Amino acid sequence: MNGRNKRLFVSRGRLPWAGILVTATLVALAACAPRSESWSNAETTQRLRVDRAQFHHTIRFQGNRADLTASESKNLDRFLARQANGQGIRIWVAGGDTLIDVRRQATVLTHLRKRGLIGKLDTDATGAALASGSVRLTLVRHVVTLPNCGDWSKNPATDRSNLPSSNFGCATSTNLGLMVADPSVLVRGTDLGPGDGDTLGRGVRQYREGKVKKAPKITTLSSGGGGK
Repeated sequence: MNGRNKRLFVSRGRLPWAGILVTATLVALAACAPRSESWSNAETTQRLRVDRAQFHHTIRFQGNRADLTASESKNLDRFLARQANGQGIRIWVAGGDTLIDVRRQATVLTHLRKRGLIGKLDTDATGAALASGSVRLTLVRHVVTLPNCGDWSKNPATDRSNLPSSNFGCATSTNLGLMVADPSVLVRGTDLGPGDGDTLGRGVRQYREGKVKKAPKITTLSSGGGGK
Protein backbone atom coordinates (compact mmCIF):
# COMPACT_ATOMS: atom_id res chain seq x y z
CA MET A 1 0.00 0.00 0.00
CA ASN A 2 2.79 2.38 0.88
CA GLY A 3 4.66 1.60 -2.33
CA ARG A 4 1.51 1.99 -4.41
CA ASN A 5 0.69 5.32 -2.81
CA LYS A 6 4.22 6.47 -3.40
CA ARG A 7 4.03 5.64 -7.11
CA LEU A 8 0.70 7.42 -7.42
CA PHE A 9 2.09 10.45 -5.65
CA VAL A 10 5.09 10.64 -7.95
CA SER A 11 3.00 10.31 -11.15
CA ARG A 12 0.59 12.96 -10.00
CA GLY A 13 3.44 15.32 -9.22
CA ARG A 14 4.86 15.03 -12.73
CA LEU A 15 1.67 15.98 -14.55
CA PRO A 16 1.77 19.75 -13.81
CA TRP A 17 5.40 20.00 -14.94
CA ALA A 18 4.60 18.27 -18.24
CA GLY A 19 1.72 20.68 -18.88
CA ILE A 20 3.91 23.67 -18.10
CA LEU A 21 6.59 22.39 -20.48
CA VAL A 22 4.11 21.92 -23.34
CA THR A 23 2.61 25.35 -22.75
CA ALA A 24 6.02 27.02 -22.72
CA THR A 25 6.94 25.29 -25.99
CA LEU A 26 3.77 26.49 -27.72
CA VAL A 27 4.34 30.04 -26.50
CA ALA A 28 7.90 30.00 -27.81
CA LEU A 29 6.79 28.75 -31.22
CA ALA A 30 4.06 31.37 -31.41
CA ALA A 31 6.58 34.10 -30.59
CA CYS A 32 8.85 32.98 -33.44
CA ALA A 33 6.03 32.86 -36.00
CA PRO A 34 5.42 36.04 -38.06
CA ARG A 35 2.43 38.18 -37.27
CA SER A 36 -0.61 37.43 -39.40
CA GLU A 37 -1.10 41.05 -40.44
CA SER A 38 2.52 41.28 -41.66
CA TRP A 39 2.75 38.08 -43.67
CA SER A 40 0.80 36.29 -46.34
CA ASN A 41 1.46 33.24 -48.48
CA ALA A 42 0.11 34.97 -51.59
CA GLU A 43 1.81 38.32 -52.05
CA THR A 44 -0.19 41.00 -53.86
CA THR A 45 1.53 42.63 -56.84
CA GLN A 46 1.21 46.33 -57.52
CA ARG A 47 -0.46 46.42 -60.91
CA LEU A 48 -2.45 48.95 -62.86
CA ARG A 49 -6.16 48.40 -63.32
CA VAL A 50 -7.68 49.40 -66.64
CA ASP A 51 -11.46 49.69 -66.91
CA ARG A 52 -13.49 50.11 -70.08
CA ALA A 53 -16.16 52.79 -69.87
CA GLN A 54 -18.99 53.53 -72.30
CA PHE A 55 -20.96 56.75 -72.66
CA HIS A 56 -24.09 57.05 -74.78
CA HIS A 57 -25.71 60.07 -76.38
CA THR A 58 -28.88 60.20 -78.46
CA ILE A 59 -29.28 62.65 -81.36
CA ARG A 60 -32.88 63.31 -82.34
CA PHE A 61 -33.98 64.50 -85.76
CA GLN A 62 -37.19 66.27 -86.64
CA GLY A 63 -39.68 64.82 -89.12
CA ASN A 64 -38.00 63.51 -92.23
CA ARG A 65 -35.04 65.86 -91.96
CA ALA A 66 -31.46 64.62 -91.91
CA ASP A 67 -29.77 67.79 -90.64
CA LEU A 68 -29.02 68.65 -87.02
CA THR A 69 -31.00 71.33 -85.30
CA ALA A 70 -29.19 74.06 -83.40
CA SER A 71 -30.15 72.60 -80.03
CA GLU A 72 -29.12 69.03 -80.95
CA SER A 73 -25.81 70.28 -82.36
CA LYS A 74 -25.15 72.19 -79.13
CA ASN A 75 -26.02 69.18 -76.99
CA LEU A 76 -23.74 66.95 -79.05
CA ASP A 77 -20.84 69.40 -78.78
CA ARG A 78 -21.37 69.63 -75.02
CA PHE A 79 -21.25 65.84 -74.74
CA LEU A 80 -18.08 65.62 -76.84
CA ALA A 81 -16.36 68.36 -74.84
CA ARG A 82 -17.10 66.50 -71.62
CA GLN A 83 -16.28 62.94 -72.67
CA ALA A 84 -14.10 63.01 -75.81
CA ASN A 85 -10.95 64.39 -74.19
CA GLY A 86 -7.64 62.56 -74.31
CA GLN A 87 -6.41 59.80 -76.55
CA GLY A 88 -7.76 56.34 -77.14
CA ILE A 89 -11.31 57.55 -77.76
CA ARG A 90 -13.45 55.33 -79.97
CA ILE A 91 -16.82 56.51 -81.23
CA TRP A 92 -19.55 54.36 -82.75
CA VAL A 93 -22.67 55.62 -84.50
CA ALA A 94 -25.78 53.45 -84.76
CA GLY A 95 -29.13 53.98 -86.41
CA GLY A 96 -31.75 52.40 -88.63
CA ASP A 97 -31.24 50.89 -92.06
CA THR A 98 -33.60 53.01 -94.11
CA LEU A 99 -32.36 55.68 -96.51
CA ILE A 100 -33.19 58.56 -94.17
CA ASP A 101 -31.51 56.77 -91.27
CA VAL A 102 -28.33 56.29 -93.30
CA ARG A 103 -28.31 60.00 -94.19
CA ARG A 104 -28.70 60.93 -90.52
CA GLN A 105 -25.79 58.72 -89.53
CA ALA A 106 -23.68 60.34 -92.24
CA THR A 107 -24.61 63.75 -90.82
CA VAL A 108 -23.35 62.74 -87.38
CA LEU A 109 -20.11 61.33 -88.80
CA THR A 110 -19.51 64.57 -90.71
CA HIS A 111 -20.15 66.57 -87.54
CA LEU A 112 -17.54 64.48 -85.73
CA ARG A 113 -14.93 64.98 -88.47
CA LYS A 114 -15.37 68.74 -88.22
CA ARG A 115 -14.49 68.45 -84.51
CA GLY A 116 -11.36 66.42 -85.28
CA LEU A 117 -12.92 63.10 -84.24
CA ILE A 118 -13.31 59.87 -86.17
CA GLY A 119 -16.48 57.82 -85.82
CA LYS A 120 -17.44 54.45 -87.23
CA LEU A 121 -20.77 52.85 -88.02
CA ASP A 122 -21.93 50.29 -85.47
CA THR A 123 -23.28 47.58 -87.75
CA ASP A 124 -23.97 45.22 -84.84
CA ALA A 125 -26.54 47.52 -83.22
CA THR A 126 -30.19 46.73 -83.81
CA GLY A 127 -32.55 49.44 -84.93
CA ALA A 128 -35.33 48.14 -82.67
CA ALA A 129 -33.42 49.30 -79.59
CA LEU A 130 -33.26 52.87 -80.93
CA ALA A 131 -35.95 55.47 -80.69
CA SER A 132 -37.69 56.40 -83.92
CA GLY A 133 -36.01 59.26 -85.75
CA SER A 134 -32.82 59.18 -83.65
CA VAL A 135 -29.17 58.19 -83.92
CA ARG A 136 -27.25 56.77 -80.98
CA LEU A 137 -23.63 57.73 -80.41
CA THR A 138 -21.50 55.46 -78.20
CA LEU A 139 -18.18 56.73 -76.92
CA VAL A 140 -15.72 54.16 -75.55
CA ARG A 141 -12.71 55.05 -73.49
CA HIS A 142 -10.36 53.32 -71.04
CA VAL A 143 -9.61 54.60 -67.57
CA VAL A 144 -6.51 53.54 -65.63
CA THR A 145 -6.53 53.24 -61.83
CA LEU A 146 -3.21 53.59 -60.04
CA PRO A 147 -2.15 51.13 -57.34
CA ASN A 148 -2.31 52.07 -53.68
CA CYS A 149 1.31 52.97 -53.09
CA GLY A 150 2.79 52.94 -49.63
CA ASP A 151 1.63 49.36 -49.05
CA TRP A 152 3.80 48.35 -46.12
CA SER A 153 1.43 45.68 -44.82
CA LYS A 154 4.29 43.23 -44.96
CA ASN A 155 7.05 43.84 -42.44
CA PRO A 156 10.28 44.26 -44.48
CA ALA A 157 12.48 43.56 -41.46
CA THR A 158 11.28 40.01 -40.76
CA ASP A 159 10.65 38.28 -44.07
CA ARG A 160 10.98 34.55 -43.50
CA SER A 161 9.15 33.75 -46.74
CA ASN A 162 11.91 35.42 -48.84
CA LEU A 163 9.33 37.01 -51.18
CA PRO A 164 9.26 40.55 -52.66
CA SER A 165 8.04 43.39 -50.51
CA SER A 166 4.35 44.25 -50.55
CA ASN A 167 5.32 47.67 -51.94
CA PHE A 168 7.65 46.27 -54.60
CA GLY A 169 7.15 47.86 -58.05
CA CYS A 170 4.52 50.32 -56.88
CA ALA A 171 6.41 53.43 -58.02
CA THR A 172 7.12 51.92 -61.45
CA SER A 173 3.47 51.01 -62.02
CA THR A 174 2.32 54.45 -60.87
CA ASN A 175 4.72 56.26 -63.20
CA LEU A 176 3.58 54.12 -66.13
CA GLY A 177 -0.07 54.85 -65.37
CA LEU A 178 0.63 58.59 -65.20
CA MET A 179 2.68 58.70 -68.41
CA VAL A 180 0.55 56.56 -70.72
CA ALA A 181 -1.52 58.72 -73.06
CA ASP A 182 -3.91 55.98 -74.16
CA PRO A 183 -4.73 53.52 -71.36
CA SER A 184 -6.13 51.05 -73.90
CA VAL A 185 -2.58 50.14 -74.98
CA LEU A 186 -2.13 48.56 -71.54
CA VAL A 187 -4.83 46.05 -72.50
CA ARG A 188 -3.91 45.60 -76.15
CA GLY A 189 -0.74 46.89 -77.78
CA THR A 190 -0.80 49.05 -80.88
CA ASP A 191 -0.36 47.53 -84.32
CA LEU A 192 2.96 47.91 -86.07
CA GLY A 193 3.12 50.31 -88.96
CA PRO A 194 4.05 49.32 -92.50
CA GLY A 195 7.68 48.28 -92.94
CA ASP A 196 10.07 49.28 -95.74
CA GLY A 197 10.88 46.07 -97.60
CA ASP A 198 13.95 47.53 -99.34
CA THR A 199 15.52 48.69 -96.08
CA LEU A 200 14.82 45.42 -94.30
CA GLY A 201 16.11 43.36 -97.23
CA ARG A 202 19.27 45.48 -97.45
CA GLY A 203 20.10 44.74 -93.83
CA VAL A 204 19.69 40.99 -94.32
CA ARG A 205 21.81 41.08 -97.50
CA GLN A 206 24.63 42.99 -95.80
CA TYR A 207 24.60 40.54 -92.92
CA ARG A 208 24.87 37.54 -95.26
CA GLU A 209 27.64 39.16 -97.28
CA GLY A 210 29.62 40.03 -94.15
CA LYS A 211 29.39 43.77 -94.73
CA VAL A 212 27.93 44.60 -91.34
CA LYS A 213 30.01 47.24 -89.61
CA LYS A 214 31.40 46.28 -86.26
CA ALA A 215 30.52 48.37 -83.27
CA PRO A 216 33.35 50.66 -82.12
CA LYS A 217 35.26 49.69 -79.03
CA ILE A 218 34.42 51.65 -75.91
CA THR A 219 37.40 52.76 -73.86
CA THR A 220 36.79 53.24 -70.19
CA LEU A 221 38.96 55.41 -68.02
CA SER A 222 39.81 53.95 -64.65
CA SER A 223 40.39 56.26 -61.74
CA GLY A 224 43.15 54.23 -60.21
CA GLY A 225 45.39 55.58 -57.54
CA GLY A 226 49.11 56.11 -57.79
CA GLY A 227 51.26 57.39 -60.58
CA LYS A 228 54.72 58.54 -61.42
